[in-house]
Amino acid sequence: MSAARNGKLKTPESEEEFIVKHNGHRYDITRFLQFHPGGRNSVSPYRGRSITEKFLDTNHSTAASYLMREYRLAGTPQDSTDEDLEVLILIHTFNLFNLTFSAEML
Repeated sequence: MSAARNGKLKTPESEEEFIVKHNGHRYDITRFLQFHPGGRNSVSPYRGRSITEKFLDTNHSTAASYLMREYRLAGTPQDSTDEDLEVLILIHTFNLFNLTFSAEML
């Protein structure tokens, strides 16, 4: 049996959408999970959450940033959430002073 969701046909063996947030935008990285260099398990805790801090903390390449464009969902609002904006400001401030930032500080 199959079901339609957002106009897409889903079958029982198909993966559910894997949505993450980055810099105030939403991305469906379902198709990318199997190719992630760190493996699916390194990304799985971020389903439905912001990856901004982790993305910046692990010093992803320019190519990784460019690749994100392919997975950005259409219609994603341009404005960041307050939480994402605060995290970006904190990370930037810590980077200016070469300090280590961790999620526990939030």
